[in-house]
Amino acid sequence: MSEPESGRGKTPRWSSLVQRSSEAMFALSGHGRLLFANARWEQLTGLAFADVRGRTCGARLSIFAAPDEVWQGRPVTRRRRHGSAWWDLAFFPWMQGEAVSVVLVKVTPIELSAPMSWAVPEALMQLYAEQGGRHALEAWPESSPQVSLWKTQIRLAAGQSGPTLIVGPAGSGKEWVARAIHQTSPQREQAFAALDLALLPESVWSYWLGEGSQTLGTVLVKNAQLLPADGQRRWLERGEQPGPRWLFAAPLENAPWLAEFACRIAALTIRLLPLVERRAEWEYFLKDIVLAPEALEVVRLHDWPGNVRELRDVLGKAGHRAGSRAIEPTDLPLALRQQPLPVSKPLVLDTVLENVERRLIEEALAKTGGNKAKAAEMLGIWRARLIRRVEQLGLK
Repeated sequence: MSEPESGRGKTPRWSSLVQRSSEAMFALSGHGRLLFANARWEQLTGLAFADVRGRTCGARLSIFAAPDEVWQGRPVTRRRRHGSAWWDLAFFPWMQGEAVSVVLVKVTPIELSAPMSWAVPEALMQLYAEQGGRHALEAWPESSPQVSLWKTQIRLAAGQSGPTLIVGPAGSGKEWVARAIHQTSPQREQAFAALDLALLPESVWSYWLGEGSQTLGTVLVKNAQLLPADGQRRWLERGEQPGPRWLFAAPLENAPWLAEFACRIAALTIRLLPLVERRAEWEYFLKDIVLAPEALEVVRLHDWPGNVRELRDVLGKAGHRAGSRAIEPTDLPLALRQQPLPVSKPLVLDTVLENVERRLIEEALAKTGGNKAKAAEMLGIWRARLIRRVEQLGLK
């Protein structure tokens, strides 16, 4: 049994309680470090206290970390999972004045008569199945050599337990690829979690980097370039212990990562290109969208700096405006309709002006229900001139 730490030559009063207990017990210092543990704790956890003495409860030891309420002086009990076992950890703060000097913890193994389970509504299960179908590789046609490469890499990532790095510009589909990896893997029936480090507070993603991840099948760390050095070390401390599949998504590879961390997560790297360089995939992205020919031309001329995310957002809103009819140019954002015309071939000024005039007259007639007098007033011309231009342009 490990010997308790003494303070100023005297054995702390609480140490004899821990040492003589027949139950597994350990103590944390006021800074959250492992201070002492008895022989029963070593037997239950399979850890030698001498190897972890003085360490904080991060990553591999996060199951022993005290909740925030304990540091406020309140005793609490938490049920936590360790591998396939469940334990109840009872935390008792030992106060010195108004501060917590020591936290005593009793660990009680839980014997479950049946596996822990939660009833999931049938509608939610159906939604889960539909979402999974969206990320099935079979639904993504091999329209280019690049797509074939990505599908091969997704299958490789799904078949291994090690981490995968997914890099690409914002909106290029990094989370889609991560979900495709999960859906292709043997852990597809388990939960998938996406942790966005740009949105979540440290207390939340820190929990999921530790004990919270034990119940998951796949964890995607979005904006992984924001993971601080301490968080990277804590993840590395996990070692090779069983757990979920880890995926890291970032806009670039040369992020401020520790050398060992970068080496571990970049063993398999999937690089995504911006949408403007993936024209061969457009048929897949537009397969469920009905666009009028003019609207399709506007969509194809746009550079889509926001990539797939921008494309789906714009077309989703346009489809809502269009309702049951095909999407027209007027359903698209004004910024798209005002984009410069392509200059791949010479422009004839008269032709350009005629096309602009044609579009303005068509829109005016459409808004006035074909009333030429009102359309002429809207355009700021005489009715006779409008009628003449309608005939000359061959408009109906």
